[in-house]
Amino acid sequence: MVHPIDQCPAGSDWRDQYRSRIVDARTAATKVPAGSLLVFTSYEGEPTVLIDAMIAEGVLGTCRGFQSVRGTRGLLADPDLTGGFRLLTYSPGGAAAKAVASGTADFVPGSIHTICGLLKDGAIAPDVAVVNLSPPDEHGWCSFGTSTDFAALAAQRARVVIAQANSAMPRVWSDLRLHVSEVDWFVEVDEPLPTPSPVVVDEVSERIGEFVAELVPDGACLEVGIGAIPDAALGALSGHRALGMHSGLLTDGMRRLHDKGALTGERKEVDPGLLVANQLHGSAELYQFAAMSPAVAMRSAAYTHDVRIMGSLSNFHALNSAVSVDLRGQVNSEFLRGRQVAGTGGSLDFAIGASISPGGRCIVALPSTAGDGRYSRIVPTLETGSVVTLPAVLVDYVVTEYGIARLTGRTLEERNRELTAVCHPEFRDRVRAPS
Repeated sequence: MVHPIDQCPAGSDWRDQYRSRIVDARTAATKVPAGSLLVFTSYEGEPTVLIDAMIAEGVLGTCRGFQSVRGTRGLLADPDLTGGFRLLTYSPGGAAAKAVASGTADFVPGSIHTICGLLKDGAIAPDVAVVNLSPPDEHGWCSFGTSTDFAALAAQRARVVIAQANSAMPRVWSDLRLHVSEVDWFVEVDEPLPTPSPVVVDEVSERIGEFVAELVPDGACLEVGIGAIPDAALGALSGHRALGMHSGLLTDGMRRLHDKGALTGERKEVDPGLLVANQLHGSAELYQFAAMSPAVAMRSAAYTHDVRIMGSLSNFHALNSAVSVDLRGQVNSEFLRGRQVAGTGGSLDFAIGASISPGGRCIVALPSTAGDGRYSRIVPTLETGSVVTLPAVLVDYVVTEYGIARLTGRTLEERNRELTAVCHPEFRDRVRAPS
């Protein structure tokens, strides 16, 4: 597959424009107007050099900023370090979860597709986009590389765009990119991209992955998240054929499945043959693969999380995890022991997409226990004050290491039996609802 050759829309002077906009990081930091709303690239695309410079220059104190800090150093969640900067996040993991709990950061509820809509319609109106790009190509175009997330949308709408031109950022094909003429200030860096620790697949995850693979037919289109269970499931699918991918994330597990010839996308009605995602999350080998492979297409989160696209894909199978599941089949993926520890993310978008896809399935996979076996994750009712991330009507299957609970078309009593059967044996009598 050959992508179209891009032509420079700004004439032949883009190199002069680029040179005139190069500044050092601390100078770039001073270009942030007081009181701005900033949007930062997240995950492995976080513009760390610019963030460090903004903190050093003390320019963030009056500002607010939108970012998912999951997978990052979490500096923006520390108001003492930033001088009072106020973080807005839809995904309060790690340091951001603590900041939200203490009241020093703000949580914006919403699925990823919802958040994209808020950016598009101006409800979240960025003043400054702070992004991490590849250096410009021969036509003056810069790639967002590992992350075409909210910052890519924000960069199209912000009054000021400040970019790291990072020689370590892979140039990955996407219909979202920035021309030199669209960036106000560049800081040239050679900053290796962070890579998450390799996922360790234990026996429980491996068993769950085997059960998940039983539910996925040849030719299905997959969405999976991060972690041992998704990696185990992808490994267990290596004997399948003609699988497709439409996901928020492209991971090493997907890369390996593609290399084995199982993930071809040949049956996809939309984007046939393409591995579609908006975030790369994995090793340096994954980044190299994405830059070299014509099969990788990085799309906007507004596209990857659009239920209309998923509904046009046959056999769309969404695999996501949870904190807990109750005996109705309601799923909580956000709330733990009285605290918001995550956001809705893409799980609701993908569950709805699976529900309208012909042959689609929403699969929730999780270990049966937490806390070294002290707590059951299948519970009679969700914790008081908890969040229903996925309503029971959207969940087709719940999988633990003890088997598969089929919920579609089941009565409450039948759901009770199915879910109790996949509990850890030590908890079954305590979890089982009275008959």
